[in-house]
Amino acid sequence: MAGQMAGQRILHPYFDNCLAQRLVRAQFREHGPVPKISLSILMNPLDPMFLAVEYHVSRIVERTPVKGFLHDRWVEFCRKPTNLVPMLLTPFTTQDQLFTILNDQCVRADEINQSLNNWESMFFAGLTEEQTLAWLFDQLRSPAYIPGAPLAWM
Repeated sequence: MAGQMAGQRILHPYFDNCLAQRLVRAQFREHGPVPKISLSILMNPLDPMFLAVEYHVSRIVERTPVKGFLHDRWVEFCRKPTNLVPMLLTPFTTQDQLFTILNDQCVRADEINQSLNNWESMFFAGLTEEQTLAWLFDQLRSPAYIPGAPLAWM
């Protein structure tokens, strides 16, 4: 299946080496109980494979229940962050340390699912995105937050 523009096509795991890199992550906006969720392509738009990746994401990935999965994971994470990321019980004082904790969880999801582009990894990679990471840091470092408990506004 190919699009109207040159380079627009569905990706194939046997022929497209770009699938060996992280191509997509969740993007959470309007953080809170019901965030806006979209998928963000991580590849440089000037990369020769960008049009194929963009086409694949819009024609295949976005037509799956991935956003529902990401929403459910978000809710689960906010209810008890340490269920999904046990290392959050380890004290951290900087945003860089939080990034490392979340990124390590993403790498574990990559290994378990044997792919950098599985839904679980998209979720954890989305938590490390700059705006979401800053919001999570504020939530998790709030005096009202108790480690192992729901985020304060839940």
